[in-house]
Amino acid sequence: MHELPFHELPPVTMPRSRNEGFTLIELMIVVVIIGVVEALAMPSIAAGLRDREANEAALDLVRLTRRARAEATGYSRAHVLRISNADDGSAEVYRGSVGRCVLNDWDAITAGGCVGNTMCVDSVAMARDYRSVAAVRMLLEGQEWVEVCFEPSGIVRNRSVLGGTFTDRNTALGGFHVQFQRYTGDGDFGVARRVLIPIGGTARIMR
Repeated sequence: MHELPFHELPPVTMPRSRNEGFTLIELMIVVVIIGVVEALAMPSIAAGLRDREANEAALDLVRLTRRARAEATGYSRAHVLRISNADDGSAEVYRGSVGRCVLNDWDAITAGGCVGNTMCVDSVAMARDYRSVAAVRMLLEGQEWVEVCFEPSGIVRNRSVLGGTFTDRNTALGGFHVQFQRYTGDGDFGVARRVLIPIGGTARIMR
């Protein structure tokens, strides 16, 4: 094969480099795509956050129940856990002045709620503590409110009538059931979390 002399070879031309920037149209297309993806993903993200808050609320009730039991032993005083359906639900722990449930004037101790009440140990209110993303409803199943009283001796009593007598009998359902669920006002949505507070047992989230 005949080779050309070096001085007769055609000049080597380098490929022209393409401008690496983006055009305005390309940028606008990217912005539109991001907007569409965000719009599609937002409902799922918001629903996930609301479900997480419902789960956290259920865990808070379990924590309050266990704290009431532990502090009854630690302070040698009866402690009451009051659960109410009012204002999307609330739970409050109050410390008594003596060890037996029936010897404390709980109506006077819990009067006015937790605000400014030195006998209030801890509380969780759905309307106050879980409105950052959306409402979470806490529903005590079967009645409007209940008080579960823990004595230092380990005896657990309950009542569901204001001014009524505390009893240590268990309920027909094996305890008190509380349901947590996110909602929008038109109905309940998401997976419900249910907490069982057995009389004489340990509160837990039911699976």
